[in-house]
Amino acid sequence: ARGTGGREEVRRKGRGRGGVMDVTSGCQKAPIPWPDGSSAVVVAVSANGKQLFVGTNGATVFVFNAATRALADQIPVGGASNGFALSPDNKFMFVSSFTAGTVTEFVVKTHAVVQTFAPGGAPQGLVTNKHGTELYVVNESAFVSLFDIASGVLITTLPLTAGGFGSAVTPDATPRTPTTPNPGTLPIG
Repeated sequence: ARGTGGREEVRRKGRGRGGVMDVTSGCQKAPIPWPDGSSAVVVAVSANGKQLFVGTNGATVFVFNAATRALADQIPVGGASNGFALSPDNKFMFVSSFTAGTVTEFVVKTHAVVQTFAPGGAPQGLVTNKHGTELYVVNESAFVSLFDIASGVLITTLPLTAGGFGSAVTPDATPRTPTTPNPGTLPIG
């Protein structure tokens, strides 16, 4: 996840710590410890570059001040997190939890949890549509869930031929999902 000021926020596979890397020199500049000793799984940076969100193999997303590296908050997410998606207006963040079968939506500015979506299975990659009204959740359990964000209601579930992992948005803001782990294949919806 990219930070500001020529730095790249990175994660390390060690328990209970991550770091800030200077992208110019390629050197780690500062470690970032977190309190519970869990391992970082996924990171994201707020659109303004001021907050670093670290999803772990625990049931918490840690929020750090990107400039000072100080722990700012902890957000409960139900289980190990492994995917982040930012709403198009940059006000809300979505985080998938593959161990809890849920997606948690929270306010970027306050870190308050808004709602929890329950696609079941093992949610992985996720993305919103360009209007921020729909949430696509790619699932390792071989389906994609489409939710209405305002109501939290499941609109439909689309079957996959194998477990899904990744998702992306095209330059014209069209959600494209998923990638699957099948050798030699990359289905794009």
